[in-house]
Amino acid sequence: MEPAGGPHSHSRGHPPNAFDDYPPNYITHNLPLIVLSGLSVPGPLTTESNLPELWGNNGVRITSEIPEIQGERADQLLQEFYRCQKTDEQWNGKPVQGRSGLLGFKFRAVARDYNLPPRKAEPPTEAHSLEPPSSPSSRGPVQWALHSPISPLSPGSPIFPAGVMSDLWIAKHQDYVPAALISFFTLSSDPMRNSLLDNQLKTEINNIKATLYKSEYKTRYVVVLLSEKSIVQAPDIEERLANIRRATGLDAKSAFFFLPPDISRVETASFVESLLSTLQPLCVEYYRDLAKHARRKKNRGNIPPPTAPPTRGTSQTLASLGWGVRYDFKLGVFAEFRQEMEAACRHYTSALESILGPDGIFETTASWSPRWDEARLLSDTLALRVIRCLLWSNLTTTAAQSWSNYRDRIRELVDRRGKGSSNYGWEAWESRWAKMMAELIRRAELAPFALPDGLEGNALLEKREIQIFAPVEKAFPVGERLSPWHHLQHPGYWWRQAAKHTKLRRHLALQLPEEDRVPPGQSPASAMASRYGTYDTYLVPEPHAEYPTRGGVGYDHTRDIMHSLNTALSCFKTRSQHRLADEVTLEIGKELLQTGQHVSALETLFQLWEEMSWRREKWWRLVYEVTQSLHKCAKLVGNVDVVAATQFELYSNALPLARNFQYDLMNSGKDLQRNHTFPKHETESGPLVKLSTDSVSSFLTTSLIFYTEEGNAGEPIKAQLTIRSKAHKGTSAVTLNQIVAHLEGGANDITITHLSDGSEESKSHSQTSRLITLAPIEKQTAKIGASSYTADADLTVHAGQTLVLQFSLTIREAGSVAVTSINLSIKTESFALSYSSTPTDNTEIPMWWIPGPSSLRPRRIGREEPSKINILPRPPKMELRTHGADRQLYTDEPIKIDIEVSNGENEDTESTLEVRLLKKEGHVDFAWSSSSPSSENSDTGLPGHHIGTLTSSESRTESIAFLAPPEPAVYVLEIKVLYHLLSDKETPVSRTHTVDLNIVRAFEANYDFAPRVHDGPWPTLFGLSSLPDKIVDGEPEKKGNGIIQRWHLTAGIASFATESITLKDVYLVVRSCSGGATVITSKEDDTTRDMKLAPQALKSTSFILDVTKSSLEERRSTTLDLGLKILWSRPSSPTTTNTNTVNQTVTSILPIPPFSIPNSEPRVLCTATPTSNLPSLQDPDPDPSTLRSLSEAHTLLLTYTLENPTTHFLTFDLAMEATDDFAFSGSKLRSINLLPLARSVVSYRILPLVDVVEEGKGKGVWIDVKCRVVDRYFKKVLRVQSAGKGVREGKSGGLEVFVGG
Repeated sequence: MEPAGGPHSHSRGHPPNAFDDYPPNYITHNLPLIVLSGLSVPGPLTTESNLPELWGNNGVRITSEIPEIQGERADQLLQEFYRCQKTDEQWNGKPVQGRSGLLGFKFRAVARDYNLPPRKAEPPTEAHSLEPPSSPSSRGPVQWALHSPISPLSPGSPIFPAGVMSDLWIAKHQDYVPAALISFFTLSSDPMRNSLLDNQLKTEINNIKATLYKSEYKTRYVVVLLSEKSIVQAPDIEERLANIRRATGLDAKSAFFFLPPDISRVETASFVESLLSTLQPLCVEYYRDLAKHARRKKNRGNIPPPTAPPTRGTSQTLASLGWGVRYDFKLGVFAEFRQEMEAACRHYTSALESILGPDGIFETTASWSPRWDEARLLSDTLALRVIRCLLWSNLTTTAAQSWSNYRDRIRELVDRRGKGSSNYGWEAWESRWAKMMAELIRRAELAPFALPDGLEGNALLEKREIQIFAPVEKAFPVGERLSPWHHLQHPGYWWRQAAKHTKLRRHLALQLPEEDRVPPGQSPASAMASRYGTYDTYLVPEPHAEYPTRGGVGYDHTRDIMHSLNTALSCFKTRSQHRLADEVTLEIGKELLQTGQHVSALETLFQLWEEMSWRREKWWRLVYEVTQSLHKCAKLVGNVDVVAATQFELYSNALPLARNFQYDLMNSGKDLQRNHTFPKHETESGPLVKLSTDSVSSFLTTSLIFYTEEGNAGEPIKAQLTIRSKAHKGTSAVTLNQIVAHLEGGANDITITHLSDGSEESKSHSQTSRLITLAPIEKQTAKIGASSYTADADLTVHAGQTLVLQFSLTIREAGSVAVTSINLSIKTESFALSYSSTPTDNTEIPMWWIPGPSSLRPRRIGREEPSKINILPRPPKMELRTHGADRQLYTDEPIKIDIEVSNGENEDTESTLEVRLLKKEGHVDFAWSSSSPSSENSDTGLPGHHIGTLTSSESRTESIAFLAPPEPAVYVLEIKVLYHLLSDKETPVSRTHTVDLNIVRAFEANYDFAPRVHDGPWPTLFGLSSLPDKIVDGEPEKKGNGIIQRWHLTAGIASFATESITLKDVYLVVRSCSGGATVITSKEDDTTRDMKLAPQALKSTSFILDVTKSSLEERRSTTLDLGLKILWSRPSSPTTTNTNTVNQTVTSILPIPPFSIPNSEPRVLCTATPTSNLPSLQDPDPDPSTLRSLSEAHTLLLTYTLENPTTHFLTFDLAMEATDDFAFSGSKLRSINLLPLARSVVSYRILPLVDVVEEGKGKGVWIDVKCRVVDRYFKKVLRVQSAGKGVREGKSGGLEVFVGG
């Protein structure tokens, strides 16, 4: 039963706060107070200035007759001032946001009137019946020793006569007595009334200053004048301001400010920041003066006399120890006003030690006295402020130790002097103390616990930007061992501690006796006295209000617990503490379940049940608690799906066995309504509950393994599907509706449906294993179009039993086949459940089960992944052979290759051919040249060139043809036959055959390009022909008129073929002729026509080229691009089967390197003619005897032709050198002048002086002839070139001439 609360219970409209039970003035962080007077803005920014009733109307009232400033300027000023105010949520040393130099203030906006509290209390009246502490014999007027209204020396004070401190003292300095008073006035610009208004303004300022002086407070007074015009618009403003400042005596730097009109919001903010920066040191100095005053009073050491002696029984005034605590507390608060937290911490610690010390206040105060609770309240406040100061200074470890030490000391004190710690009051304090620590850490905004923007959860942990506890301070020695609770944890830890103590508080409240829960008016006085001395009611309701009797509303423990747990859960989740988050979520679920909030408990527990990490980490006890609680809650709500899912997990023997629990999964959903929590997956029978290994700890483990590692397509493969139950002993049997194994690869799914066989073996509980051999599983097509392998079996599984289904499977497609998942489905009248697992989820080693003497025996499979199998293609028996690819292939010839396909299968086949001819750059086009009817396309379902149906052992030949490239290359012929048996058209089989085709040139040639002397005359600049061009086909023949030169080309053709080749003919092809010239070619000999050329044989042929320039002005060099065109054929052979390539004339063009003919340089050509070949001698009257001797000596006529193709007059010097090898006739030295575009001939007769037979070892010898030709103008030696037979270049650089022969 949930305990009820009392009058002290928290409102149900907002969650309980850790500071709600303490006076706000004790808890708040103290900031300098500044009162803003004269800015009238309706709204929440303005506050009343009324004083508490304790002070009455005795205070000093500051008044002014000048109206308040209204409008947009006042609104902007107030907004900017409050932007600089530090909220109570920021208990740290960070400056105000956007104000780097400001430590923070507290502002109070009032109208013109403001009340300051009185410094002294009023003298007692006759109604108090008090006498002054003076001698009765004194006859003078009555002298009262007056003190502050809140001093323990004043009779009207709430802490008179022995109280230490009241929160009104903090309120006095935080809310009523400002460190600075800022008055805002309007500086009008009416020329007619300026003097009058300025005088009124002076009077008001001086009156306020006088009032502040009279109040005896050292509040700083500041005046801000808001002008209606700028100084530029009204130049007399400066003089007026100086006059006002002199008349009021205000400091121009720190107490007198001027704000011009029409300024922007940014300028207003800058003005406010500048003003506060000026006042900040003045405020600090104000509170330092107050601290000095308190320190002087403490150092006096004497206790001031009270206004009147106490008259309440035996009450005594506050002892000196209490005054020391009071002054230390004041010094700490004033230091906190100055933001000097280290000094404040020292004073607070000193005051706390004085309270808790051996001679402290608690030792001299009775626990039943109200002063005891006041001392505890002050003690808690001091401890809280100490911890706040430590956190402010980032002393995290010291703060945690201070929190723990104070808790232990208070427990010891309560147990020794108070009412003990075994009651709900102490647990309430423990919870409150933990909440206070959580709030202190949150408001301190410590760097280790800061959450970067945009990062949560795992992203924070990965970047290591967040910590779950603060690091140890540097002041502690390295290696010093600290208790875990002395490390400052994040707020989530403390909120969980608060929830823990709140639960204990509720537990102790539930144990309250009935008589102690009766209201005071209904119980005897003796019971009330006993109750008062038993229960600690410090900041908690009385027993009758904590847990009232029937009909009462007490403290809402559940709301307190839920708030603490939810806050802790948020902290744990933010820092990715998943285990602690799960624990807190479980506590929340149990709390909701205990308080009867079943629907909320179901939602909380179900989410935890799905996402908890304990299942993955195998913390089975915690998994059991979550599952059992969720199952209980689902039954109370009536959720069938959750009941079935949790029952499924509770079956597992990994979880503890539940007592007094019925394990019957098949009947777990009876008499319950369908209230779905799981995501709905519609099936034919309704929604399906889907489970997996990640979401549930299953009692059923499954595995599908193959007997072999490899298999062939179309052949049976042995496999075993094993279902093993790990349910608790004594649980009811489970009947699976269907098993679906999903395969990845070329296979389809395997579906096994339950079909009861009614045998005793399936009903036996004692049998630990059972083997069911199924018929070969065949493929069937479902209604939706997908095909699968199906079978039927009895799928009843008992607790602890192993069910083995053995079958053979035929897979038609090659490839890797793997089991991806196995789905088990259970279907009853109440629910439909599906459980999915993968091979990686099974931690056990898969086994192959074989029959044994009494039961099945497992045998280990020697493979790493027995759930995978590699399906090899069906072994092909089709043979492929090629004809014509083994011979040497040559460039440019047409090639035909025959492909023979032989059926080696025992059955008829239907096949196609896929042929690819590949080269390095890509594919090569070819054509099918088969003419058989079977090569026509047919609808076989197989790609490629259709062959047709082949019977067993039948062969068929198909041919492809293509043209060889002009350059040598290597082709790859890839032939693939794709076929299927007519009896099994679903299983395609293929075979591939690859042939390399090396294509080479049949010929190679070398070339010799030499000049010759053209017999025709050269055109001259002085004798151009005036005859018209020859008319050809109605148009003038294009004939060059420029210089003509003759050249000789000798081509040596070598056969690189492996067989004799017939040369049909050889031509010279002119591909291009550049340089403004034309070329005419002719064959010099005709010995290569229809000639047999053996392998490695060499044959030479010569060509004449006449190159004619288009005009005499053409001076560019000529480049000839030639080609040697060879017509050839293979010889016929009786063994050749490919008749398409026999005797076919092939045209091959061999490239000739380009020849460059210079045209603008003179040249010298040398020819040699035996005199025996001359028709006559040039000597007009030769001597017959001399002629006979020359002929017998093989004389030669050596001719030098000098050509000048330039447009310059050139002079050449010729010098013939005589040697011992020959004699010559002619000029040894001579000069020749050549006109432009002209040539000249110089001849010499050569008589050899060597023995032709001996020297040449035959009929002829080469002799060295040196004729030096020098261009006189350019001083250049011209190279003499060979221009005919019998002349060649010698080794020494000159020419050699052949004589004899």
